[in-house]
Amino acid sequence: MTPEESALLSDFGTQIFYQISALICTCTFYGVYLLAAFIAFYLFFRRGTAGRPRKILLACLVFVLLTNTWVFVVKCSANLVEIKVALMQNRSDGDLAAQIDDAVVAILSFQYMLGWPVTLNLIVSDCIVTWRAWSIWADNRLVKGCLIILAVANFVINIIDCIFDDIALKSFWATSSWDTAAAFISASLNLVATLFIAYKAWEHHRLVKIWIDHRRTNVENILIFFVESGSIYCLLQMVYSILILLTANSPPEITPIIIARSIVIEFFTAASALYPLSVIIIVNLEWSPLDNSFQLIWPPDEEEEGAGPINFGSREPEVEVDITEQLQDIEAQPKPDTELRRISSPVTSSAESFV
Repeated sequence: MTPEESALLSDFGTQIFYQISALICTCTFYGVYLLAAFIAFYLFFRRGTAGRPRKILLACLVFVLLTNTWVFVVKCSANLVEIKVALMQNRSDGDLAAQIDDAVVAILSFQYMLGWPVTLNLIVSDCIVTWRAWSIWADNRLVKGCLIILAVANFVINIIDCIFDDIALKSFWATSSWDTAAAFISASLNLVATLFIAYKAWEHHRLVKIWIDHRRTNVENILIFFVESGSIYCLLQMVYSILILLTANSPPEITPIIIARSIVIEFFTAASALYPLSVIIIVNLEWSPLDNSFQLIWPPDEEEEGAGPINFGSREPEVEVDITEQLQDIEAQPKPDTELRRISSPVTSSAESFV
């Protein structure tokens, strides 16, 4: 073996080492995902699948399961094929460099297959995040319009990115400007949706703290959960986007930043698949702040003229109110001389039309 072939084999071994490291992450996250998917399916079928909204959620659940399984199978197959072609199949001319080049060409088809399920998983995840913010801001046209524009732009750019990758990319490690654009538009959509939910959580706390002695309600806990989980997801997505930007149009060589990008991609791909499952599990456990609404009323023997249901948005009672216009479904602990009564609301109806 010549010194050149020895160096080439060492470089290829380094590449395979990091690819297997990323594959270990893939297998681990896929196992976690299967457990979460099993829980989601169990909770889903326990409550039944009657109605179009629940059928849509079930279709999303099955779709994400299929695409995530697709990603797992493709990644495992790509690594096996690359090792087989590069190290187990001998060329007649004995050219090691040409044999490794053949391995690179052999896994390009897997790269093309890999891009689509990952992108579709990301789109479904982004749509569910958008839906959560949409439901909480159901009566605000400006917020809904902003979410629609970002969601449509995210869908279009990600689809264009997949098509471009299938046409232009010639290396498993290569990226393009479309990858950067798709990463940042998706991060922007998730960041905006999370900020909208965070503002609603702050507004909820500000309006109800005078009634509950500064304690957290169940609704506030759920809103905070969405804000915290959304913030972690956005942080991971921003790291991923920055790494994509730094490696866009760079030579397909194994560098520390390329290695970091490949590891972050595994975490981000897993998060994209797990985040929709977490929302579906919460909805089916009836933890969603959009499932119920409550109003605070005075006991009948203490009612005065004009007394009635109290609007949490003000300190004065009103005769007829819809508290969801202010709080989007508030659950609060009453004062000793009050009681809680479950009511239906337009927001509850709109939420139930989906969940």
